[in-house]
Amino acid sequence: MSVYYVEAYAIVKGLEIAEKYGHKDINIYSDSLSVLLDVKYFNLTKSAHPGIIFEIGEKIRGFKVGSVKISWLPSNKSINMIKKVDGYAKAATRLDEIEKIIMYKKEKLESVQDWIWKIRKEEWEKYCTCKYKEVYTLNRLEFSTKGMSRRQETIINRLRLQQNGLNAGKYKLGLHETGNCDSCGSFQDVKHFLMECKETRDLRKELKTVITNEKDWNIKYITTEKDTTRIVINYIIKKINI
Repeated sequence: MSVYYVEAYAIVKGLEIAEKYGHKDINIYSDSLSVLLDVKYFNLTKSAHPGIIFEIGEKIRGFKVGSVKISWLPSNKSINMIKKVDGYAKAATRLDEIEKIIMYKKEKLESVQDWIWKIRKEEWEKYCTCKYKEVYTLNRLEFSTKGMSRRQETIINRLRLQQNGLNAGKYKLGLHETGNCDSCGSFQDVKHFLMECKETRDLRKELKTVITNEKDWNIKYITTEKDTTRIVINYIIKKINI
């Protein structure tokens, strides 16, 4: 569960406790500026967790007696109030009974996604022995084909998966005798095609206009970053069919 949601949930509980004990004028302090801004402007479209922002808004509007003020208190461990709150939070982790936290649709979906990701990660570490794993790490946010056409997406994914029309790929399927490059004589895999082959010198020349750091000169970077993938895709569409 995100820090944002926990901070917002603390405000919900503060409002519930104030209402339960009949407090008339209350002031709730939070060090989460992002939550407070979403509450202030009732931001349900851009909030990471619109359900709980809606809940806070409804509870504030439903306060029948007195006034409600929610204030931002910068997180600073030298402030006594912050020290006290941190102490309470740590003490709560040792409670015998754990309160069931209300979860809305978005939070439930995130929990399911986290569970799926955990299983995927375990399978990746335990079973995956493919070429792809030798180049790429398992990362939820590493690569996106958003904005690409179907053809562009197919080209870059085939390169990344090592499943393409290069001779090395044909060799795996028994469609080429050696898998070697017709021009260089070396094994024509993706690394050779992008970084070594004399036939793709002009591609590398263009790639180097956007790759300024030597450590980024590798297959993973070239087939992951937006600027480099665009160059590779355009080159293939114009000159080759793999």
